[in-house]
Amino acid sequence: MTGKVPTLDNWRKMLRLSGRLSGRTSVRREESKPNCMSTLYQNAYFAVQHYRASACVRVVRNDVPFETVADAVTALAACRAALAGIDVSHYGVLLDWRLASMSTDPNLHKVLVEHADALAAPFARRAILFATTVGTMQANRVGRNMSDNSLAVFNDEVAAMKYLTSR
Repeated sequence: MTGKVPTLDNWRKMLRLSGRLSGRTSVRREESKPNCMSTLYQNAYFAVQHYRASACVRVVRNDVPFETVADAVTALAACRAALAGIDVSHYGVLLDWRLASMSTDPNLHKVLVEHADALAAPFARRAILFATTVGTMQANRVGRNMSDNSLAVFNDEVAAMKYLTSR
């Protein structure tokens, strides 16, 4: 059996022609990157997640209802404290309220708006995410009446993240 033994340069040329190698001598594996999210804090009502690579913080509200208005104040204050060591002035923050239980308590709404505004204030970009269109309409109404801070309101996570990570 006769024939040329392929050299490394010949293999590279064949790979380049087949589209598998585009001028690089090594293949980078995007899937091997480690997860860039870390959970900074978690309590009975919230989890604070830090996405360093995308300069974003997500504050996720779970489905456990607040027992008292004071519990809401304490839980949000703890979330703010968890962010104390991070310079968030160039970050985006997503308040992910999709799992939050429904409430009609105006005192709770007032406290949640005040403390969520205080948590979001130092961030460059601020958004809140709800599961439904009705939730976004309710948030817009409550925000107009009670909020000093402007949060972009979304019910689409992809759109919210695109907004937050745009510079």
